[in-house]
Formats: sequence, structure tokens, C-alpha cells
Amino acid sequence: MKSLHSFQLALFISAMSVVGSARADWIDTVAGALGISKTPSAMRSPVESHDGDILVVAIDGSAPAALTAGGSYRSPVFFAGDATLLALEGENLVRVPLASGSPTRLRTVPGAVKLLGIDRSDGDRVLLLVAASDGNSELAALSLKTGKLARLPHERDDRDQRRLLSHLRGEDREYEGISLYLKTESKPGLGGSIEWADVYVKRGNDPSVNLSRCDGADCRQPALSHDGRRVAFIRAAKGR
Repeated sequence: MKSLHSFQLALFISAMSVVGSARADWIDTVAGALGISKTPSAMRSPVESHDGDILVVAIDGSAPAALTAGGSYRSPVFFAGDATLLALEGENLVRVPLASGSPTRLRTVPGAVKLLGIDRSDGDRVLLLVAASDGNSELAALSLKTGKLARLPHERDDRDQRRLLSHLRGEDREYEGISLYLKTESKPGLGGSIEWADVYVKRGNDPSVNLSRCDGADCRQPALSHDGRRVAFIRAAKGR
């Protein structure tokens, strides 16, 4: 009987080790793939994102450049090599060149909510949030080659995984030594105070810098380039 109990205890410890490893692996895989912090700071107030046009700005604070027109894009991310962007237009995944050229549709992704980034360990995979059956969103990986979408469910009873997923659903981003975040700005208007969101960058101990300078239009959904030199974001039409 004693040997049986010892065997059962060994199985239990082994099983707990596998579960613990799986939980750590989910966080390590997601954070590593996106190049973000595994332990993001507490979320700020929830924000509401709109479709808009894609702009790119150098992190040194030079003037932002618009890449699109029409105001129908959201959640831009830099593709591997930083020569192009990927973004969503409705449920369509589109490629947007940084130089000349028009956006081109790559795939339709039913239920696509938000692009998160290219998997840095596998340039064929895009990580994104897709609609879940409970009305929320969950993590998934899309193969650019095959179009196959694989959902990557998290452990709902794991606080660290829930915190990371909450961070991904938000718009602030914490990378190695660089933080991107939104700040509400305001100015007097004819009908009262005008408020909008701007994209700020914080590098180490340096003062924060307003990268977007949107002056009345909401600017949101920032993403850092792979080389850490540029930021893409969405500028919504004024008055939204």
C-alpha cells in the first residue's frame, strides 16, 4: 500500500509540474513572440478604439507620415524587416507598404478583433485577438502561408495569464526599455473643451515624448517596429 501511495504522489507531483510549465510557457511564448514585457504594469482606464488611417513616426519625434487614406484601418503592426505593415480593415488582413504603394488584402479572418504582432520566432505567424463565444476576445495565431487559424486559450484561473491577456486587449505597450502609452489631451473649443488621445513614448529615464501630436483627433493603437526606431498608430477622423 505504501508503494502505491508513493507512486500516486509521484504522478501528482509530475502532473502539477507539467501544468506549471504549461502556464509559464504560455506567458513566455506570447511575450517572447511579441517582444513585450511578461509582467506589464497595471492597466490604465479602458479605452475605446476607432478605425482610422495609419501613420508612422520615428521614435526620435520627427513629424508623423500618413500611409493610408479613407479611415478604415485598425491595429497596425510592423512586419518582419520593418519594410511593411500589416493591419486590419474590417475582417481583412492587409499589407501596407511603408514606401509607395496601396494596401493589398492578404486574407480574410472571420472574427478578427485586433492584430498584436508578428511572431518574432516565426515570421509566418501573426498573433491576434479573435472573438470568443463568451463575447470577449481570445488569443490566436494565424499562418500567413496557409491561412490556418489556431486559437491559443489561456488558463482562466491563472492570474498572470489573465493580466497579460488584459494588457494585450488594451493599447499601452511595454517593450524592453521602451513604453508606449496613451494620454488624454484637451483644449478649449467653440462648444466646450475638446478632448483626444495622443501616443506617448517613454525610454528609460528620459522624459516622455508626444509622438502623435494629433491636435483634436484621437490617436491610438501604437506598435513599435522590430528595430525599435519607429512607431505605427491609428489616427481617427476628428470629431469621432
